[in-house]
Amino acid sequence: MAKYRRFVAYVYEYQKGKKGRNCGFIRVEAWEKRCRLEVHLHCPGLIPGVRCSVFGFVRNAGLMDGSLIGVCRTEENKADCVMETERENMGEAKISLDQMGGMILTTENGAFFGTEWDDQPVRPENFRRMKPAGEENESAGERKTAGMAENPEDRQDNEKTEEKEETGQEEGDEPEEERDDLRGETEEQTEEDARNQAEENPDQAEEDAGSRKNGTGETDDPGEEKKEKLTAQSVPEAVQETKTQDPEFGEEFDPFGDGEIMDCRKIRPEDFRYFCPRDCALRNNRFLQYGFYSFGHLLFGKLKTGAYILGVPGAYDQQERFMANMFGFPYFKQSGRISVPGNKGGYWYRLVNAPKPG
Repeated sequence: MAKYRRFVAYVYEYQKGKKGRNCGFIRVEAWEKRCRLEVHLHCPGLIPGVRCSVFGFVRNAGLMDGSLIGVCRTEENKADCVMETERENMGEAKISLDQMGGMILTTENGAFFGTEWDDQPVRPENFRRMKPAGEENESAGERKTAGMAENPEDRQDNEKTEEKEETGQEEGDEPEEERDDLRGETEEQTEEDARNQAEENPDQAEEDAGSRKNGTGETDDPGEEKKEKLTAQSVPEAVQETKTQDPEFGEEFDPFGDGEIMDCRKIRPEDFRYFCPRDCALRNNRFLQYGFYSFGHLLFGKLKTGAYILGVPGAYDQQERFMANMFGFPYFKQSGRISVPGNKGGYWYRLVNAPKPG
């Protein structure tokens, strides 16, 4: 049986061939013969209804050969979609997940987004769409010679011609036309830079920064991940106001059994109507939404100090930790009630204000 694989790759915008800001992520989950891709793109300026093509790419003699996996439509300032495919036959060129070095997203009005997980830079000028499986592609040598010398505008025209032949209509899946001295920046944004691009929890940034390691990629044991005591002195003043009667929404639940987090309840996004107004925006937090989508519930509970917490079910690994911190959930507590193949399951959580009375 194929090994279970699950990771998150962060997407960056490329303008005139240069790497820009972090603007979303792609979550990849593969098991047995299946692969699920969840795309979350947030880019101010995206207009709704624009065709967005999603490619997986393989490295080929310095070029990036892309296999079209699917197409979605943008919404205002964002694009979200979920795609499922065969793990060994992804996209129209039938590449495997193990071959892929990353993914590319292009829109018909010229936007170009990319991510990689093979530690090699994304260079938009080297991206080419592969022909469907069964149709002969150019040899690597021919592409290297011809592709690097041709004008990017000519390449875009050629791609549109291929689109017309295959679909009968024009699709612009290539990046912007003007590409002078395209080199592409290879510097990776630090975790702090990426976190600053998160659309949720700007007030959490200082707390998140303190919860991180030095970015070396080392994964700590979850039992040691957040062992600092959440004393009354470490809890924000607003959060300490917990004299409100305990909430009665949700379903009673005991995922831990050690008394550290008490009065736990399984909740759903609609239960946010009972939350303090300052916390209601967390309903739109993408990390929270994915956790609810994957496990069917969220967690509400209370620490021994009296402070309330909001938890998101998930797995403990380095990438998940980065993701949780980025979206404002810096603490992790393992639970036997959350089963994740090959990983330790539990809840990523954060402090919230006391719920509304009644």
